[in-house]
Amino acid sequence: FSDNEEYILTANDDGTGLKLAEVPVTIDVMLKTSSSGSEMADNTKVYDGKAVTYGNMTYTPKVSGVSLAYTWQEASADGGYIDIDGNAAPVDAGSYRLKVTAKKNGNVCGTFELPFTVTPAKGVGIVTIKGWTYGGTANTPTVVSSTNGTDNVTYLYKVNGADDDTYVSAVPANAGNYTVKATFAATKNYNEATATANFTIAQKTVTATITAEDKVYDGIVTAEASAILTGVVGDDEVTAKITSATFADKNAGSKTVTANITLEGAGSGNYTVNATATVTANITVKELTVTGATVTPKTYDGKTDAAITAVLFDGFVDGETFAFGTDYTVSGAAYDTPNAVGAESAATRVGFTVALADTAKAKNYVLAANNGTQSATIAKATVSEATVEFTDSLTYNGSEQTLAIASVKVGDKEITYTVSGNTAVNAGSYTLTITC
Repeated sequence: FSDNEEYILTANDDGTGLKLAEVPVTIDVMLKTSSSGSEMADNTKVYDGKAVTYGNMTYTPKVSGVSLAYTWQEASADGGYIDIDGNAAPVDAGSYRLKVTAKKNGNVCGTFELPFTVTPAKGVGIVTIKGWTYGGTANTPTVVSSTNGTDNVTYLYKVNGADDDTYVSAVPANAGNYTVKATFAATKNYNEATATANFTIAQKTVTATITAEDKVYDGIVTAEASAILTGVVGDDEVTAKITSATFADKNAGSKTVTANITLEGAGSGNYTVNATATVTANITVKELTVTGATVTPKTYDGKTDAAITAVLFDGFVDGETFAFGTDYTVSGAAYDTPNAVGAESAATRVGFTVALADTAKAKNYVLAANNGTQSATIAKATVSEATVEFTDSLTYNGSEQTLAIASVKVGDKEITYTVSGNTAVNAGSYTLTITC
């Protein structure tokens, strides 16, 4: 009996006497990730949806009549293990144990307990979101996850490119570029997953319309304009700023005014505006006053006609002037008397009428009055020969006598005069002095 390898003598359970017992065996078993998988390294596998299985379940020594039975067990809350219903091989993530029992003749001759772990797999998810326009309704992110599902997803937002510690739960409201991060809650078989997507809140388009002030011709194209906005959301602080406004050209007339526009104000970053706007306004003609003229000097000729070479104006835009005969003409220039009166005086004036021509320059002006006057001088004419007619002749009578003059003419024109030396007593020839 002592040579029998299948039994041993051992003490009774109550400690009295000996009994014959089966030889204890040592069990060895290998765990596999799945029926078609490889050996489980370090008794750990990542969840893959496949049931764990075993391979190479053996015992030593090789005694006859030994049977092996296995039980799949799951860790319990009290730190122990409980059998899995139906002895189903574990699939889900969790802590488990494979318990193998060796029996012979109905008696246990060996046990083996092999703990192992199925760890959660990496969760995956996708988030997408459509942008919207400032002031509009925010869009809700769309999520898909084949691992974690979409029942428990939270969202955080940040400015695109900002540090991750700036994520907040509030949905952004201002225009700009943003990132949304979706967090898919961990499940039994999958770890928490995150996904991000970029989106844009577009600036809202507002419309600027302008009004422009009429102005008097000033030789430049600058215009004065103001703008109003339509399309602003609520009480947002945003206004239109005109950076420049110009007439189509500088000349008088009805013109298109073009304004360049930007936005300003605390809320201006949420909007975009038309860069330019146009409106019609008038440049009215500028009034000129005739202040005098340049009159060509003349010598008495018995006529009132006068020659003017230039007219003097007041009211020109700086740097501008008129060309005589091109931008204006003069007519009706005449002295108020044909006579020479000596020194220049108010009694000797030249009157004239001015008409502006249809030139580009002249059309920018209007005359306050189209007539004017200018003080001028008619120089006395020098007489070299005159015809003197006497009323009669004188005969000596011993008394002083005066020779009477009927007329003095220069050419065929009778002139006024004074005479001296026409009184005498004795007979003889005398010289008269006639002064015109």
